[in-house]
Amino acid sequence: MPPPPRAGGAGGMTTFDKLKMGAMMGSSVGLIIGFIFGSVNIIRFGAGPNGLMRTLGQYMLGSGATFGFVLPPQTYTEVAAPNTDQRALY
Repeated sequence: MPPPPRAGGAGGMTTFDKLKMGAMMGSSVGLIIGFIFGSVNIIRFGAGPNGLMRTLGQYMLGSGATFGFVLPPQTYTEVAAPNTDQRALY
C-alpha cells in the first residue's frame, strides 16, 4: 500500500520515492523467496561444505539482490503509467 500523499505542495511521490519503494518491496520478496527455496534445497540436498547458515544466507541474499534490482523500474513504470479505462480494452 503506497504512503498517503504529503500535506503540503504537490501530493505525489517523487521518482526516487517510487524507486526506493520498489527496491524495498523487491528485496523483501526476494529474501522470503530465498528463504523458502534455500530451505527446500538444504532439506533435499544438504547444506554442503559451507554449512547451514551460510548456504541459506547465500540463497536469501542472491534472490533478495535480484528482486531488489529488477523490481524498482517495474514499480516506477506501473505507478507512472497513465490511468486507462479497462473496459475500453475489451
